[in-house]
Amino acid sequence: MALSVDQLLSKAKSLARKGDINTAAQIYKSVLQRFPQNKRAIDGLQTLQRHHPRPSTTNNQPPQNQINALIAQLQQGQLKQVVQNATAMTHNFPNAIALYDLLGIAHMGLQNYDQCIACYQKAVQIKPDFIEAYNNVGAALKAQGHFDLAIEYYQKALQARPNYAEAHNNLGIVQQGKGNFDAATESFKDALQIKPDYADAHLNLGSALKEMGLLSEAIASFKKGLSITPDNAEAQNHLGNAQQMHGSLEDATKSYKKALQIKPDLAEAYLNFGSVLLAQGHSDDALTNYKTALKFKPDYAQAYRHYTSITKLKAEDEYTARLPELLKSKAISQNDRMHLSYALSKVKLDLGQHEEAVKLLQTANALRKDELNYDISIDEDLFKDIKNVFSTKNAPVPVSSFEDKPKTIPIFILGMPRSGTTLVEQIISSHSDVYGAGELRFMDRIMDNLDWRGGHLNPDAINNIRAEYYDSISALNIDKPFVTDKMPANFRWLGFISQAFPEAKIVHVDRNPAAVCWSNYKLYFPANGMRFSFDMEDVAHYYGLYQDLMQFWRGIFPNRIYDLTYEKLTENQLEETQKLLTYLELDWQDTVIDFHKNTRSVATASSQQVRSKMYKGSSQEWERYKKHLGPMLKVLNNLPKS
Repeated sequence: MALSVDQLLSKAKSLARKGDINTAAQIYKSVLQRFPQNKRAIDGLQTLQRHHPRPSTTNNQPPQNQINALIAQLQQGQLKQVVQNATAMTHNFPNAIALYDLLGIAHMGLQNYDQCIACYQKAVQIKPDFIEAYNNVGAALKAQGHFDLAIEYYQKALQARPNYAEAHNNLGIVQQGKGNFDAATESFKDALQIKPDYADAHLNLGSALKEMGLLSEAIASFKKGLSITPDNAEAQNHLGNAQQMHGSLEDATKSYKKALQIKPDLAEAYLNFGSVLLAQGHSDDALTNYKTALKFKPDYAQAYRHYTSITKLKAEDEYTARLPELLKSKAISQNDRMHLSYALSKVKLDLGQHEEAVKLLQTANALRKDELNYDISIDEDLFKDIKNVFSTKNAPVPVSSFEDKPKTIPIFILGMPRSGTTLVEQIISSHSDVYGAGELRFMDRIMDNLDWRGGHLNPDAINNIRAEYYDSISALNIDKPFVTDKMPANFRWLGFISQAFPEAKIVHVDRNPAAVCWSNYKLYFPANGMRFSFDMEDVAHYYGLYQDLMQFWRGIFPNRIYDLTYEKLTENQLEETQKLLTYLELDWQDTVIDFHKNTRSVATASSQQVRSKMYKGSSQEWERYKKHLGPMLKVLNNLPKS
């Protein structure tokens, strides 16, 4: 998150008036690390240096006018000049803390992270209680991606000064970068306990909570941060992202528009606003926003991926023609290279250049898999543990009935991702008695917080699952008798669902294995739960795990699952839809046949397809690329026939 400059500078000035010179100086320096030319921070630091010089460990210090001259150069953005002059001065004043401090700030601004670290390490050698130096070294290490080392330095700072709010906040940022969201939220909360009006910590807490799927809490944190810094465009954009994930698309739209009012060239807000428009079926408007994002940020890799994903190309255009040149650059990050490779692979797929398309996909997916540090054994262990809970020795808990009478009954639509679950939800939610809630993350969150791997599932655990899920459903304020929960990966929790929700309907969507695996492999998924999809062998092995688990569930819960075959649905739409509604105990309505006219928001990769009439033949698309999919097909061909 961007620093709240005005708030921080006002706080520093207030602290200086109260005599807390060290903390005031620390705040000014934290601003200068991010914004080396900020005049108010430089003037404030200069005033502190003039009227409250730092106690020296030696008399061998440069004259104050020379220090002031270096600060003035910082103010003018002459960072290289600061480095040159301050370095020369260290020959005469080798133990001058102020010189190494200013050198560290200048090197940080120049992104000379190794030199920045060296300066602060030298300062600590001279003055071991220079706590800010540990925090600043941590910031430089974080910028280099050395998260574990950064954590060590932030912890050193906190050992010496436990109430160092900035170090708590920075530690949280690094923990979040490592994917340790629980630890990150604790660090942000620690910072806020010390400084309740610390805007950055509120905003960072919101970001971590969003990643954990705690969207209501995330939105509240973003709003709290924005109440302190209302003109923070980036924060408004992040709030919009949380609202979009929460399904509050009108609120998200307002947040993105507010961000763009504050900062009209904020490319990220155009990109995210485009995604909201796409979910609402406004693909042309979404495309316009993606183009605007690229206008303001011509090297915006994610915008290229979004642009190509909703564009059916017959020839290269002015945007896609840039992709090969961007990919040649050695300066781009691995993350940008991944997004650009996905974008160009989609172009090649559209143009029928299959071999080139698959090679680009292999590059993009390898980068994504490496980014997520995934190994198929992670899911093998998960599925083994799930089956163990419901094995013979750990028989399912007998559930007779529950006393509560839910106002809205869930319809779980599950299966492999890209199997047709979005289409099925669009059909069902076209009925007037059904609310289409999309991909709810409730079961994942509940199971993450439940100690279920021990091999036993007691009645209390089942009651907790039920209570937490229905509490989450209640927060959606649904006024219809049924709600669809279209999280495909809920097939993993099908046993728990069957026990906790005997009144629920369970629709399992099945599709041709090769079609499913190819459709997963060719797309980018931001969700960590899709980590298996970025390798040909992994996605096929995962399909085998899914297939085996579904057979397991059918054996334990006979007649509990409604199996719907995607190909049969597309070929015999009327007959299969009638059977589906009969199972769901819903009266027939013609609207379910005209599902493509349903105006509800759809926030999945199938958002465009479900706004068209039923399409036959999509399960044969993979055959065009058959000769390039050898590793995937080899694994699939060796799976047991279901």
